[in-house]
Amino acid sequence: MSKKINKIKVKDICITYAPFDYPKEPVLSQNSNLPIFITPTYSYPIISSMAATLLKNSGYGVSFFDGVAENISTIKWLDFIKESKPDLIFLEPSTFNITYYFDIVNSIKARYSEIIIVFGGEHVSALPNESFEKSKIDYVISGGDYDLILLNLVNYLNAKEKLGKGVYRLVSNNIKFSGDYQDDMFLDNMPYIDRDLTNWKLYSSKNLAFKRARGAYISISRGCFHNKCTFCRSSNMYQRYRIRSPHNVFKEIDILNKRYNINEVIDSSLTLPTDEWLNLFCQMMIESKLNKKVLINCNMRIENPDDGIYKLMKNAGFRTIYFGIESVKQNTLDNIKKDIAVNDIIINCYKASKAGLLPYVTFTIGYPWETEDDIRDTISLAKMLLQKGYACAIQPVFAIPYPGTDLFQYCQKEDLFITEEWFRYNMLEPIIKTSIDTAKMNKYISDFYNLMLHPKYILHRILSIRDLDDIKYYIKLLKTIYCVRNFIK
Repeated sequence: MSKKINKIKVKDICITYAPFDYPKEPVLSQNSNLPIFITPTYSYPIISSMAATLLKNSGYGVSFFDGVAENISTIKWLDFIKESKPDLIFLEPSTFNITYYFDIVNSIKARYSEIIIVFGGEHVSALPNESFEKSKIDYVISGGDYDLILLNLVNYLNAKEKLGKGVYRLVSNNIKFSGDYQDDMFLDNMPYIDRDLTNWKLYSSKNLAFKRARGAYISISRGCFHNKCTFCRSSNMYQRYRIRSPHNVFKEIDILNKRYNINEVIDSSLTLPTDEWLNLFCQMMIESKLNKKVLINCNMRIENPDDGIYKLMKNAGFRTIYFGIESVKQNTLDNIKKDIAVNDIIINCYKASKAGLLPYVTFTIGYPWETEDDIRDTISLAKMLLQKGYACAIQPVFAIPYPGTDLFQYCQKEDLFITEEWFRYNMLEPIIKTSIDTAKMNKYISDFYNLMLHPKYILHRILSIRDLDDIKYYIKLLKTIYCVRNFIK
């Protein structure tokens, strides 16, 4: 009896981002907001890059093409699809461009109905049915491990595996869900991302986030150990918090430095692990002297670490710490479940800056319960942090109730949405109804940015300069501040 040979249905996969034409010409990055930069700044899509790596390692043909970072037109992007004609296309839309992606899917399907198209990411995880109702999408992957689920889906389409959990699909015109995915993969078992395949240079040298010339993004963890904040989509994407071992992360940074001459990294995880993990990692960086070659930037929760941890981080090569402070009002911090006190904000920024680190602080306005006095108090705290040198920069944003968050459910229940047009969920305008009109809200955002044009702030930054890289970085930063401030006006 002859052995049955399975026909390969999906051989070539394209993981791609469609360019997004915006009338005011901002720079779009692969995340949840729509920043305006005078210097292009593109966030490296870690999970999609890992998906490309996993598929390539499994023997599939993989193309990775970011139309945004490539800075091409939609027409040229569609020409790329025409020329490459993949068997399957994976797309990761965000909330503000999901409607545009529906049109993209329908356009591709009208031309090449045989191409399988798959969505993954935060928005479609929260509202999977919407994609089937408004586009000719074939599959929707839910949850944060869409790299692993995509690999399983491709293997399933090629009759190599059973369909796993986390996939929505149409069966006899009915939307079927294969069940909640169990995110139990030990992250150390994942391969290191194929940086050449995923065009790492596009996200490196022309990036405002990096001080040095050759930077790269990494991800130390998935999910968040706090996992309570009402505005965060982590709980919708991840069931639990998982961390790579200190040695595994150290080895990746060492490889990036030796193979690609990378001299700066950004950990794009939601928050840096602390305590024993951080101590061990810092010791590895110091003992190996890799701390002299590579700078590290990371997100970090305001906690109460021992007095020596920030100094240890500085010695280990850490540079910028991104703190999400949101508000100076305790009732707001309680309402959004940050689980921090106002005094913790000041103490941590002071300790980090005293140790030689650069706290970069995010503030949020536009919560429905906050008054103008509340916003002015938050601006006053931002002013103090900047003028005393406790923060190197600030980023004010509007509170956006993204689908899948507790804040979205709250606003939906209380009828607080100004608009339900996803295109406007971009952090460039208020979305939640408040007692403050839009013009005043925009002015308050400008007031935040004006703080970074104050002579006392500029003097602190001049006094902090240690090398030519610092000078170049702060020139780019001040240009960007000026550009954004004028844009908002």
